[in-house]
Amino acid sequence: MKNELIKHIRENLAKYETEVLKAIEPYNYEKERYGIDFAIAVGATLDDIDMASFSQDIRLVDTFVFLDKNVCGVVFAFNNTENGIKAASNLLNKFEMQFFSNKIYLGIISSEDEIIPEQQVKKLFETLCYGIGKGMSNLPLDYQHIAH
Repeated sequence: MKNELIKHIRENLAKYETEVLKAIEPYNYEKERYGIDFAIAVGATLDDIDMASFSQDIRLVDTFVFLDKNVCGVVFAFNNTENGIKAASNLLNKFEMQFFSNKIYLGIISSEDEIIPEQQVKKLFETLCYGIGKGMSNLPLDYQHIAH
């Protein structure tokens, strides 16, 4: 089942990357112009769960990115790596309360980790697929954890 999810993500990767790149454009501008960091998290579930409901649980300054019924992302404004992990953990707690027995896989990257937007997004999905492949569910997995 995990391999099917990885296959699904890879088959839709170009579409997902395009959507996330569009969502992070204003954040990249703020990073270049003012040095303000941001973090991106992407989550995927094995089960057929409509993740769009989590768009109600983010701050007004953040951006929810709907990618598929069970794949979504969030851009966390004004966050470095550490705070991005905390923000993703907060969403993870809400997910676990709502869908107690379901697993979610989370990949995270910060603009501190990678400056080039296309590379940010590539590394983000690389982290997500790594976590799925290793069975690392229900924890925010930062790109720095797999890079070393």
